[in-house]
Amino acid sequence: MKNIKKILVFLFIACWQLNAEPLTENLVSLKTSLQELLNPLATESIPESGICPKIPVGTEKIYSINGFTIHVAHTSLLNIKNVDAIVNAANPQMTHGGGLSGAIFDAASPPKGKMLNDYISKHFERGIKPGQAVIVPAFNLAETNNIQFIIFAVGANFGLKNATPEQLRNAYFNSLLVANLSDLTSIAFPPISASIYRGKKSLREIAQIGFEGIMQYIHTPRSSNSVKKIIIACYTRNEFDVFIDAIDNYMRA
Repeated sequence: MKNIKKILVFLFIACWQLNAEPLTENLVSLKTSLQELLNPLATESIPESGICPKIPVGTEKIYSINGFTIHVAHTSLLNIKNVDAIVNAANPQMTHGGGLSGAIFDAASPPKGKMLNDYISKHFERGIKPGQAVIVPAFNLAETNNIQFIIFAVGANFGLKNATPEQLRNAYFNSLLVANLSDLTSIAFPPISASIYRGKKSLREIAQIGFEGIMQYIHTPRSSNSVKKIIIACYTRNEFDVFIDAIDNYMRA
């Protein structure tokens, strides 16, 4: 295994420096293998645009809309620190899944999300429906990332016939509503329904629908609102681009 890692690291660095367009497809495959070997938590999807994104990880764009600050960041959700809550794009059973959701479980309560699983089994035995959101303690993430809560939200599964855009909008809207009812001031989202739940929807459609849910919350009158900072953590270059486009199009309208 050590020799394989060394070989992959060497090839990865060499290919990165070459930056040759015809190698893109092979490089994406190589990067996937390398990330799985060297970083077990890096299970989100690999950028479709290639191995050398022009936008470096850590880049963000900040918007101010109706008293809210919206940050679109090119980073993993688990790199986010010092926010009141992160959102887990969960399955309806709220169980330990794969990808980012599973990584959140593992980071919040190792080994394999035990404390988080036990809490959910006790308080949310029946899970939640698409579009709904609930809040739970963040357990270890409070110490490692200064994150106090995890909000579980189920997006629309567009691979199923009964999925609707409203379910995805509600996943964002209700996450923000739960945060407000819990007197939280900041929240960080991943792109919900952007992976295996995407079905035949384009990533651009997913971003547009999701941002509509955020805008619905921002423009809904309410007596008080504690939430002031909203972060959208985009692991891939494509996710970052389409969310930026969705907000830019709204700002231009």
